[in-house]
Amino acid sequence: MTNNEGQHVFISYVREDKECVDRLCEMLKAAQIPFWRDLKNLEPGDDWKIKIKEAIRNNSLVFLACFSDNSRNRPRNNMNEELHLAVEEFRRMPPGETWIIPIRFDDGSVPDWGIGANRSLNDINRVDLFGDSYPEQAVALTNKINRLMGANENAATTLAFVEESRSQERPELLRRLTKEMIVNPAKQIELDDLIAGEVRSALETLNDDPRYGSQVRSGTNEDQIRNFVQLASETWEAVRPFCYSLAIAARWGTADSLSPWTAGIKNIVSAASKHHDGYESINNVRHIAAVAVIAVAALASTAYSRWDNFKTLLAGPRVPENYHVGSTIGVLDATGYWKPFDTSASLPSIFSRAETSGDDPVELFNQYNNRQLGKLHTPIPDWLHSVMKPIFEWTEEEHTQNYHLSELMLGVVGQDVSTQDALNRGHNAQYARSNWFGRSTWALRHASQSPVDQLRSKLEREGASGALLQAGLFGGDLPRALSAIDKYNEDYREYARRISW
Repeated sequence: MTNNEGQHVFISYVREDKECVDRLCEMLKAAQIPFWRDLKNLEPGDDWKIKIKEAIRNNSLVFLACFSDNSRNRPRNNMNEELHLAVEEFRRMPPGETWIIPIRFDDGSVPDWGIGANRSLNDINRVDLFGDSYPEQAVALTNKINRLMGANENAATTLAFVEESRSQERPELLRRLTKEMIVNPAKQIELDDLIAGEVRSALETLNDDPRYGSQVRSGTNEDQIRNFVQLASETWEAVRPFCYSLAIAARWGTADSLSPWTAGIKNIVSAASKHHDGYESINNVRHIAAVAVIAVAALASTAYSRWDNFKTLLAGPRVPENYHVGSTIGVLDATGYWKPFDTSASLPSIFSRAETSGDDPVELFNQYNNRQLGKLHTPIPDWLHSVMKPIFEWTEEEHTQNYHLSELMLGVVGQDVSTQDALNRGHNAQYARSNWFGRSTWALRHASQSPVDQLRSKLEREGASGALLQAGLFGGDLPRALSAIDKYNEDYREYARRISW
């Protein structure tokens, strides 16, 4: 990792912060950064003061001073002595040298500790290892230490760091890393390896046949309901970090740089749609992952008018078709909003409400049975609309508007993909249907003009020079695009009419 043998990071803290420091050490280990810590490096019989002085003065390239209410509430502690030694060393260094880095474990202040030249610890840029910013700050800290130690960052180190991160931190961490690396061509190989590793992790869950085994349908009716909802939730969590990265890539990536996300979508959709032994009702839960990655790619591409990326990620990729050996099918034709629970009338609504409200699935089921609660018109799109909000961080109005537009694009492009698949197989394209009818069918049913009609009018005005066709969607052919829209519009209106009954 470094060319300077024996160099290390010194960690100064009070014992009450042991848990936070344990986590910090796990992070440094994952990043392959050597560190010195009293519990790790002091042996029985050692003179701790001498050993700590040696550790600070000999080859300690970075001094991490960790603060929290625990340290602030103990004015007399061994950490103060370590800080005195660190400040003495710091004063011998040339101006501008980075050596002491304050770490905060909470939102309290950094002590106004003088470090010379009319400066204090407060004047040094700190790192906050707490709250929602933890992943971002952790990456910044390890990158800074790597640079100070003359290390070459590599994919193995970054991947190890991601794998060691806590599950709730992985999505934000993947987002941060993707945002930093996708604009840097020198990081392309490292980023490709990082995303490939994340996809492998997701596929481990989706290809875990015992997880989707018959035990899900065992036990009482209440047990089975909880099992199904839990399984669907775990399936979503398996692809959530990939989705946070995908949202960045779909906005900022290019056709040349999107290959790891395109491959990820193909692999995830393929894992969901391929034949698995066992109950179809359980196996289909895998489509939760498939519709999630497709919905995220569509929303990011549509919101920022990246029609080139929409085509690369969604209109072009194909996966093996189950019932025709050697043939393929478009990813938008291989899955859809109703695939995850297509054999159940109530489970989609129970899952959607349980995940977005936190209510107990069994209680929701009982309310449905007692007619105290009605079924949702579009449960999976409603769930996606909710869980995708933190990924994009728009206002409620912006999010809903962008989401509905992305649904329409999925619908009409999905219709085109389905039509082309039918034609390629020599089937009657009249029976080709889009799999993507979302919440806009009921949320916008009272609009003065159908959103599908608005999209058609826009395409007619722009003609062949419009952005959608120039990006290669609908094969760049205006009549083909209008045909797909008209066919989708027929089903869209029928779906909206049924809802309004």
